This record gives sequence, structure tokens and C-alpha cells, in this order.
Amino acid sequence: MGTSVKVAVFVAALAWVGGAGTPLAAEDSPVGTWVRQGQTGETPMTMTIAAWGLRNTRLSYSAGQDGAVATVADRLDGNDSPVLVSRMPTRATVSITLDDRWHATALSKMDLRPVGISKWAFSTDFKTLTIENDFLQSAGGIPAGQTVETWTRQ
Repeated sequence: MGTSVKVAVFVAALAWVGGAGTPLAAEDSPVGTWVRQGQTGETPMTMTIAAWGLRNTRLSYSAGQDGAVATVADRLDGNDSPVLVSRMPTRATVSITLDDRWHATALSKMDLRPVGISKWAFSTDFKTLTIENDFLQSAGGIPAGQTVETWTRQ
């Protein structure tokens, strides 16, 4: 999977970040490792949430065998945060807003232009995550339109 596709998948996935206040124990929060199974033949994507909470959220995503990892550190306050791939800046940013402990909304941008909105919903036991994406235009391999992703906690 090329870097631009990874960035786009990462930006779409970022739309979720939700939590309340300080990071909580992993069983009471999204902190941990999540896997999204792709379509048949597509490499699964892994998301690691290392910290979760206002002013301190760290996410990383990996897919494929080339070792590239997309990361973001976000304050969950609706301000843009850069998306890095292999620690290098990209044209992508995301602004994430907490709706409540289990829900968040993210606006994905490419070159500071909005390209999509993602709504994240964690199950109350934090074992599954559903992300509803609505992209206004195709960006980095993510098609325009609506898609739904299901992630499972490992």
C-alpha cells in the first residue's frame, strides 16, 4: 500500500477520537490495539491508541509490510493536528472533537481543505468501534461517499 493511500486511510480512521478528561484504564477506555479487517484480499489495518484524553491523545496506524506507520498527537479540542507518516509531515491534518465518552467527530483535511467527516462510536464495553465516513471527494485512495468500518479490540 502506497504512502498516500496509508495517509488517506489514516485520516479517515482518525475521525473517532473520543474520551473524557484524562486517560483511563484500558478496559474503561479506547487505549489498546484495534484491528480493522479490510475487504477480501486487503491487508488488515492496526490502530494503537497509546493515550486517550483531552490534551493527550496519541494514535498510530499501520497496514501492509513496508513498515510505514501513520501517527497523530491530538488535543481533542477541534484544532488541526498534523498527520505524520514514518515521522515525516504529510499534506493531511485532522481536527477531532469529543462528543462524549464513546463518540467523537473528526474533520479530515488535505492541504487544509476539508475532504471528509468521520463519526466514531465505541461500544459501551470498548470492545468494538464503528466508524462512519462521509468523504466529500476522493482523497489519497479513499473514495468519495459514505463507508462504514468495524474495528475490534485485541
